[in-house]
Amino acid sequence: MIHMNSDNLGFGMPARHTQKTIASELTLSYRFKLGLFALLGHAVVHGPLLGLVLITAIIWADYAVSAVLNNVVLITLILILLLLLSVSRIRLEKPKGYTLQQNDFTELFALLSDMSQCIHAPKIDQVILTSELDVTVIQTPKLGLWDWSHNTLVIGLELLLILSHRQVNAVLVHKLGHYSRKHHGFNNWIYQSRKHWQQLRNTLDRTHGVAPMLLRHFFNWYLPRFNDYSAAIIQVSEYQADALAAKIVHRDCMAKALINREVIGPYVDEIYWSTFFQQADYLPKPPSPWGSLRHYLVNDLSMRSSLKRRLQQRLLAQCDEFDADPSLIDRLAALNVHAELPDPSMISAAEIWFDSKYRRVIHDFDQMWLEINAKRWEERYEYVKQAKTRLKYLRNFSLVRMTDDALWEKAQLEAELGDKDQAILAYRSYQDRFPDHALAAFHLGRYASAAGVMKC
Repeated sequence: MIHMNSDNLGFGMPARHTQKTIASELTLSYRFKLGLFALLGHAVVHGPLLGLVLITAIIWADYAVSAVLNNVVLITLILILLLLLSVSRIRLEKPKGYTLQQNDFTELFALLSDMSQCIHAPKIDQVILTSELDVTVIQTPKLGLWDWSHNTLVIGLELLLILSHRQVNAVLVHKLGHYSRKHHGFNNWIYQSRKHWQQLRNTLDRTHGVAPMLLRHFFNWYLPRFNDYSAAIIQVSEYQADALAAKIVHRDCMAKALINREVIGPYVDEIYWSTFFQQADYLPKPPSPWGSLRHYLVNDLSMRSSLKRRLQQRLLAQCDEFDADPSLIDRLAALNVHAELPDPSMISAAEIWFDSKYRRVIHDFDQMWLEINAKRWEERYEYVKQAKTRLKYLRNFSLVRMTDDALWEKAQLEAELGDKDQAILAYRSYQDRFPDHALAAFHLGRYASAAGVMKC
């Protein structure tokens, strides 16, 4: 269950664009023009249906002053029906992936239902788990393009392994807050319109027909302009969603979730997965990639210093007027929370969410990872095995007596799999034979540069 937090959340005032400073610049005139521009998109998509209703109403009211007008109305009706038929064939597919069945994860769906009721957001109909560091709500129509009522929560296992369950709760309240019928109605309408038009634009690229072609040309012109023009109000919407999550869960949880997503998430993508695959150099079969990730996050304390440096870099990043997301430092300041790297969560949201089914989910994702990477892993292991055998053989010969090709091969293998000092000696020996060889000079320069950095 979700409980309201009674803490006084008084918002701080950041030095740059905050929710308050941006909101003060969003004049009534701007909102009115943006609203009209948003209505243009809805009018184009819903125009055929509205036209059909209008023409039908005219006919039923027997609104005809002459036979000519009757013919015009009839021809118009036929054209609209044909266009309506073409538009009705456009289908926005529901997202597919590793689906969490409600019968298997009753507590999770109960949590999502509580959240939706608490903030007056639509009910989540489906939950799909991906390998990404992300969470989003995807709305798809049940009837053509005119009923966006099927709601799918798409959330990444990587995110669930990085964050605690309370941090994930804050992220979910934030995300569902964009769809709340009670909070910030106009801003949420603009936010949802942006997402709907982007989904539709992606679908139109894969759909053939007259209506899809016309809509595609329209949205090629319309969507970039709408996104740029609405960026300021989307920033306000992000601040408001942060504030709602802080109110429902806790501002510290929201702040820690923001920091972990911005700092730990990219670190895992850049460092963990590349380091994990390096084990193919000496392991014929990979260990559990997803199980190892959780162990890595809790036990590898050496990454803390790197994470702190990354946090400082992220705090220096600023957004411009066309960015939909405010900068990290501004969002933390709006929450009135000090920017500090959180301690790793000893129990992840994934362990709480999946409970007794945690190992099954991890195993399933391990198998999906293996289906994609097993062959690459085996090829790397066999290559390294053969390369080490070859390098061992080459070490039996002195550099002076080696052929040019053998000397270059030894330098390359030493650099990749062997000893750095031996690689430098081999490259120097090769450069003595070929003073103008650019690649040998490059490798020697790289080693010299690395040595200079180490001395500093």
